[in-house]
Amino acid sequence: IDAHNNQDLETIASMGVDSLYILGPDGSEIKSKEEQAALLEGWFAAANPKWEAYWAMPYESVPGGAEWIVAGHRVTETIEGEEKVTLQMIDAEIKDGKVERFFVYAATPPTREEAAEE
Repeated sequence: IDAHNNQDLETIASMGVDSLYILGPDGSEIKSKEEQAALLEGWFAAANPKWEAYWAMPYESVPGGAEWIVAGHRVTETIEGEEKVTLQMIDAEIKDGKVERFFVYAATPPTREEAAEE
């Protein structure tokens, strides 16, 4: 999270395997650290996203025993002066201490006004 909030592409790249696989919440696929870096560089410039983790836990998959981390976080983007919040959850598979693949799920929370109306 700190590496992302600091927009530190070098540190982010060091945490993953070369053939990293990412499935985005929109169905997009990234298949290398280079593709990830290009996507993040553009996103950082366009929206200055900031992550705030609110839970995370490791787990071992059944039945294979692979090591995973699941985490929930709030992402705040600033686009043309307007803040947009997205709630995200990731499932990340870890192999030999590096991220091998991860899946991102996202939802837009209701605004305070929308929540009050319900």
